[in-house]
Formats: sequence, structure tokens, C-alpha cells
Amino acid sequence: MNKNHLIVKIRSYSSLVILENLRFNNIVVYNFKKSGDYDFVFEVDMFNERKIKKLYPDCVILKRQGLLGRIRNSLVNKITIIALLISLLFFFDLNSRISNVKIIGTNTRLNELIYERSQELGLKKYARIPKYQVLVDIENVLKKEYVNDIDFVEVRQNGTIVSIRYQTRKDSVDIPSTNNSLYAKKNGIISHYVLTSGIKMVEEGQYVTQGTILVSDTIIDTSGNSIYVGAYGQVYARTWTIIELNGQATNDKAETFLIAMQSAKDTMCKGFALEEKILEENVLKYECTTNKYYLKIHFTCLENIGI
Repeated sequence: MNKNHLIVKIRSYSSLVILENLRFNNIVVYNFKKSGDYDFVFEVDMFNERKIKKLYPDCVILKRQGLLGRIRNSLVNKITIIALLISLLFFFDLNSRISNVKIIGTNTRLNELIYERSQELGLKKYARIPKYQVLVDIENVLKKEYVNDIDFVEVRQNGTIVSIRYQTRKDSVDIPSTNNSLYAKKNGIISHYVLTSGIKMVEEGQYVTQGTILVSDTIIDTSGNSIYVGAYGQVYARTWTIIELNGQATNDKAETFLIAMQSAKDTMCKGFALEEKILEENVLKYECTTNKYYLKIHFTCLENIGI
């Protein structure tokens, strides 16, 4: 027998069927024996491996013996190792590249503008993930270029995803103003002040209505003279807002509710600065039909109401 041979295991209900099939295909068999209820093991020349696999695709090559067998096993192992190394290289390369750039904001026009500008600044899909300082530099560029539209922008990396979160400037509220004092832009209970100058006109814990003077820019000296000092800072208060939304429902009712809640929160938080936030939420009414949903929700928030 050729020193270069295979040890093969085939599963069949009859040894005679195997032997007859191999003989018909001119495959010489050595050391044929039964190894289990339906398992048979035998040896054949290595050059018959292709024929064996064609006749019995489910056969198992238990061992390759001889010099050629060792060479082939070595090649197979090397190819496997090389393939594994290449796969690892691709894996690490993909994990060092941007998989997605997400714009998180409430203004569709700004979303498109910021996305296009971020592409120009190098934040593209499959581009190398930039260093932290590069993200900070891009953040500063966006702050400068969109200073008239946004109060806040943040560029951060999470894994292979780069997110750009921004907040639009608050819409102005018409408050009768005869000087530079701070007035309440909406009703609320005063929580606390963060002032650099000015005279508090309302104490913490007091309820105020829109238009109430909160911080005066003028003090009166002991002689009754008015001295301008300016009013600069923030006045935080607990506020209440009811938001009603109608939208398109999905096939999953739970998913639809989550989408509705997130949409309501996004609407409520539109233009919020970092210190402003939702404190409580209370669903007043929720209806979901086949195609539509309706949500009415009451928010309690902490907001800067001084303008």
C-alpha cells in the first residue's frame, strides 16, 4: 500500500453497499472494519480523496498519513491561520473606522446642513475614527459657523458611531421691556438663581406669571438715586407644559408608544440648554389605532425662564 493514504469514516446501513460502490469506482480499500452500529472505517490512497468525497459528501477524513498527508495538513493549517489573521486585520480595521454619523437635533434643515458640513470636515462613513482633539476642533467649528441657529453643540464618539448633538436657540418671547432687567418668559415656581449681577425681585419658591420682573438691573442708593448695575444670569423655575401629538403608528403597539413618547420629549426639550431638563412626565391620554396614534402628555420641567 502507498505510504500516503487516508483513514476515512463513512456512515451506512451496509458494509456491502460501501464496498461494492468503491469497487465499481476503482477505489482500492485497505483495513476495512466496522467502528459503530452504522460507522465503517477504512484506508485508501490519498489520490482517491476527491473520488471518496464525491461518492460520500458526508464522509469524515480521520487522518492523512505519509509525507504528502503531513504536507497537506500543514498547508491546510497555514491557510486557516492566514485566513484567521486576515479576518482579524479586517475586524480591527473596521473597528477603527466610522460606521455612522448621527445628527441629533429637532430642526430638519439644520440636520442636513450640519451633516453636510461634518462630511466636509472628515466625519464620513468608513473614514478613520478621529482623535478626541479632532472631534473637539470640529465641535468648535460648528459652534462658530452656526452661532445664530444653535445654543449648544457636542461632537462625541461611541464605538464606531460619531454623534453630533445640538440644541436650537429658543424662540423669543415678547416681553414689555423698558430696560435690561430679566423678566419671566412663562409661568413657574422659582427654583434658584445663577446671577453675575442684578437684584433679585422674587424669592425662591414663589410662583410667577409671564412678564413678572425677576431680576432688576438697577439699585437705589441711600439717597434715592438709581444706579445701573445690569442684570445678567439665569433664573431657573419649575414649569408645566402639555404637549399633544398625532403620528403614524407601526405594527407594534409597544414600539408605537415608545416612538410617541420620544417624539413628545424631543418636542419638549427643543432648545433646552444643558442645565434644563424634564423632571416629571404624566400621560393624560393615549390612543392607538391601526394607522395613527394620539398622545397628550403633561411635563414638569426645570427651565431658565429669565429673559
